[in-house]
Amino acid sequence: MKNLKRIIFFNQVTGPLFQELVLEISKYYLNRSLLITGSLDEPLTSKKVNIEIAPSYNRKNIFTKFISWFKYTLYSLGVILKARKDDLILISSNPPILGLIIFPILKFKNLTYILLIYDIYPEVLIKAGLFSSNNLFVKLNFSIFLFKPIFE
Repeated sequence: MKNLKRIIFFNQVTGPLFQELVLEISKYYLNRSLLITGSLDEPLTSKKVNIEIAPSYNRKNIFTKFISWFKYTLYSLGVILKARKDDLILISSNPPILGLIIFPILKFKNLTYILLIYDIYPEVLIKAGLFSSNNLFVKLNFSIFLFKPIFE
């Protein structure tokens, strides 16, 4: 097993279940965990978790959704660029573009990561008529995440 000392969580909207996940998993790491979120449903207090408030999710319309996803992703990219080899990165599919954008950086830096998929967004985008099933984004979203094992 790799000597992973810290876990960094990425989730733009952090609800009670994800907060519980953060608190429980953080107990198993030597260093304080880091949660990058745009909002918390309820206060999260723990001596094992640092919280960074990133750009929040704006549900007003499809344009503001994409803009808020993009802002959060850019913020997260800065965090990923500073990540160390002994960090474990846990990325939720919220926002759905996050994994696609930072995936090359994760691979380039050879960081250990986990992708937590809440929804299969391309299916939603196809049904809404925003993308076709032949769209490059849709094809990449279904195939790009080849998981590398945490334990070797």
